[in-house]
Amino acid sequence: MMNNKFLNNKFSKREKRIRKTYEIEDDLYNFLEEASLTYDASVSDILNFCIAELIRTNDLKIYTSSNMKNPSHNFNIAVSNVKGLAKLSETTPFTIKSLVNMSVKNIL
Repeated sequence: MMNNKFLNNKFSKREKRIRKTYEIEDDLYNFLEEASLTYDASVSDILNFCIAELIRTNDLKIYTSSNMKNPSHNFNIAVSNVKGLAKLSETTPFTIKSLVNMSVKNIL
């Protein structure tokens, strides 16, 4: 595996990702799509960042849910984020679905 001090400071190392399906509120998914058009990142990249930030900060907030639909979407999620969500789900009263939606709402 390559190790370069300059590149290490500029980029994150690749992590294995697995395909996961999550129900995301329409307005939150629209935000992820719009962000992916603005930033050099895919929808999955942005969701991974949101989830990682939720896990890192443990900033668990209860939001009122919109009355919008929650369709399922497929994402490529980092293994560490999948494990982190599972751990949060086990130690809090929140479901994985709630945590994923919460992670996006936290950065809005």
